[in-house]
Amino acid sequence: MDDQLELPTSIVPKDQQDDDGESSGDEGMPDWTNIPGVRGLSRAVIPKRGEKEFEPAAGGTTALQSHVLNKSRNAMLSALKGSRGAGSKTMSYAVWYPKLGRAHVTVARGTHFSTLGHSALREPAPGSGSTKAQKRLELMPEETLYLMERGSLFCWKESEISPSMQDEPSLEFDDCDLSIGAPMSVQQGFTEMIGVDGLEVQHYLVYAYLKRLGYTVSRSSAPINTPLYPLAPPNNTDTIKLSHKLRAYIISMFQGLLSPLARIRSKLGSIFFDYHGASIGGMIGLMPYSYASGSIFQSLRTMVSGHGIPLPRKKHRAFSENDTAFKVFWNVWKPSTSWRKLDVPKPDFEIAVVDARKTPVPDIYQLTEMFASAEPRPPPPPRKRGPPNVKAAPQSSQQKTPPRPKKANEAVLSNLWDRICQTIGLTSSGPIQRPNPFVHLKAGRKSVIVAAVDGSMISLVRFGEGDFSSWPMV
Repeated sequence: MDDQLELPTSIVPKDQQDDDGESSGDEGMPDWTNIPGVRGLSRAVIPKRGEKEFEPAAGGTTALQSHVLNKSRNAMLSALKGSRGAGSKTMSYAVWYPKLGRAHVTVARGTHFSTLGHSALREPAPGSGSTKAQKRLELMPEETLYLMERGSLFCWKESEISPSMQDEPSLEFDDCDLSIGAPMSVQQGFTEMIGVDGLEVQHYLVYAYLKRLGYTVSRSSAPINTPLYPLAPPNNTDTIKLSHKLRAYIISMFQGLLSPLARIRSKLGSIFFDYHGASIGGMIGLMPYSYASGSIFQSLRTMVSGHGIPLPRKKHRAFSENDTAFKVFWNVWKPSTSWRKLDVPKPDFEIAVVDARKTPVPDIYQLTEMFASAEPRPPPPPRKRGPPNVKAAPQSSQQKTPPRPKKANEAVLSNLWDRICQTIGLTSSGPIQRPNPFVHLKAGRKSVIVAAVDGSMISLVRFGEGDFSSWPMV
């Protein structure tokens, strides 16, 4: 027996070994001898992490250690050489059309297509005997690659085949006709589909990474010649409900009627404020905001602020390709969000994808372009607090009478008066609950996530557009 194996070793107590199980479990290597391809098992078994074969010794490795190491290495290579398999009853079939840049799904199986694919109207195939446009299910390049890579889709490339090959009975595979073209491998799919409709390698890496985590991912804008691509509102004006259109029409009509009155009020207000001072305007009641802290600081402001002001462009700054790199490419929804193709909700996240090796950190001009392509987000909801733990107070001899509840008509009149005061610009009699400005500033008016791809490593960085001009600090 080798001398190195007979050296005394420290035995870890059982309690300490259990405590260190979580930290030492990640350092172990998988036992490749448990792979089905090695032991001839017909059922897939997930390899378990075990202890290391040996520890580094001062005298170097021994013959026994080298033998064990080579055995584990050969088991790993044998497991990697095994071919992947999938059941024919769960496979889907599609045909890739290079001229269209889409994959036509001929057989759709599984639940993947609830969030993948879109409808498209295409001309009937020659010889089909139909003259009307047919609606069919098509996949984008990233969707086709994702299904092919995970082993859920067989894809063929459209190509012309001689009539003698089309008559071969062996070209019929299950319920999919192979006579339309040649089958495509995953490697050929990457070669054919990367670069179609602006899809680069870094875009697909981010897409596949988020899809494996369970997120729903789609493009932020409809590709060319794809009018039925499901988009989130308000980009998709066709799917806006009638109530939303009617509400927008009524609001625009009232704004048109009240705009002359607003201009007259602003002119009169500026005249009284400039020539007679804030005290005179406040005393006669023509300037209700003269003594408000917000109006005072706004009148003292010497520089125009706010994201609505256009950013002055430098003359010596030339246009570069990086200006178009920071644009929102993916819309992402959480796994818990109910998603339907006919009623797409607003995205939970908007992601722009850049190549970390070629694209530097965005400057203020690139950030402005990036936020211009993003949608403004509503303010975050207030934090829900539980009931306070109030200790039971000692019962006093004189109990206070409870306040008289308001009647229904009094409550309606009070709410109506508050709405009228809010519309005109006056303060209501009720207490005003001021929201916490720091929560809104942290969330930002707009939020975009930049996915920087360095080779195959993906780093997600969030950029927020804070609106400091609408939140006075006094």
